[in-house]
Amino acid sequence: MRRATRSMTCSTEWWRLPSSRDRRKGLVVVVTGTPGTGKSTFARALDRRAGNASLIEINNVAKELGLYTGNTWHGSKEVRIRQLAAAVRRRIGAAKGLTIVVGHLAPDLGIKCDVAVVTRLGLRKLAERLSARKYHADKIRENIISEALDYCGTAMEGLARETYEVEKPGEMAAVQRYIAARAAGRYASAPKARRYSKEKELVSMVKGGNRYGL
Repeated sequence: MRRATRSMTCSTEWWRLPSSRDRRKGLVVVVTGTPGTGKSTFARALDRRAGNASLIEINNVAKELGLYTGNTWHGSKEVRIRQLAAAVRRRIGAAKGLTIVVGHLAPDLGIKCDVAVVTRLGLRKLAERLSARKYHADKIRENIISEALDYCGTAMEGLARETYEVEKPGEMAAVQRYIAARAAGRYASAPKARRYSKEKELVSMVKGGNRYGL
C-alpha cells in the first residue's frame, strides 16, 4: 500500500464567474460515495439551499424501470448498467436548472458532470452504519475496502470538471454554498479540494481484529 496521507489538491481559493453554460442549461452535480457515507443527506441539504433543483436518485430510477436483475448471495443488487446509464442521461438532458444526480453507481455509469461531490466517512463508523442496516458481513467488508481506497473519488476523475471530497460538516456546508451560488449565477469562491486516505485506519482495523474478515 502507498503511504496514507491527507493531501491538498487545491491549496488556494479562487473566484469563478459562472459560465454561459451555468446560466443557460444549469449545473450538473453528481453526489456519490460508498453506501452509508451520507450522499442522500448531502443532496437533500443542497437541494434545500439551492431551491428548485432537479434531484435524480439513481437507485430510484433503477427501481422505477425494473433494471435490477436480482441479488448476489450476500445481498448486493445487480443492475443493468448500460440501460440505467442511458436512462439517467435522458433525465439529465430533460432537466433544467441545477441537476443533482445521487448514487454510488454514478462512477460506474460514466455520468459526466460539472461538479462531483464524494461523501467520505471513517471506516469504523461506516461499518457501524452498515451493520445497523443489516448488511451482510461480506458486503460490509467490500464497502470498507472501497471506502479505504477511495473508489468513488478515483473513479470520478475524468468525469467531473471539479471534484470535492467532503467529510466534516464545515466542508459540506462550504461546498453546498459554492454550488448554490454558481447555480444562481453568482460569483463563487471555490472551496479547497481535499483527498482523504483511509488506508491507515484500514491497517489498524486489520491489525486490531474485526468481524468482517479483513
